[in-house]
Amino acid sequence: MSINTSPAEATTVSATQQVPEAGQPQTMVPHKPDRLLFLFLLVSILLSAASFGLILWKIPPTENTVFLHYNVYFGVDRTGNWRDIFWLPGSGAAMVVVNAALVLWSKRMDAFIRRLVLACTMLLQIVVFVAAVLLVLLNHAYGY
Repeated sequence: MSINTSPAEATTVSATQQVPEAGQPQTMVPHKPDRLLFLFLLVSILLSAASFGLILWKIPPTENTVFLHYNVYFGVDRTGNWRDIFWLPGSGAAMVVVNAALVLWSKRMDAFIRRLVLACTMLLQIVVFVAAVLLVLLNHAYGY
């Protein structure tokens, strides 16, 4: 069973649809919820929380200095206070908040660009989590 429609019938507008007249700005249609966006955002938030949790769990609060950076050429080249170790997951969490706000509240952004921004945010959180694991291993290797 096929329905034959002529081109003239295909371009007609029903009474419930509103077409802006010439010179009138088009209203923005709210974007539909995208499951992939929320998956990227959820994974990013979970990885950020896991980075904080891993550091809190494995490196106890101490008055001693902790190692913050390791370089292959020089070994440990940055040490600091225990609170300084939270700059890494904190900056990653700030990126998640900024990019999520940019994507969720921007009305003119293309769907592909939205997905790309949150996918890159998720990849950034993976890198931050791996760096947090390496910081924990570095501090445990030297007795913390």
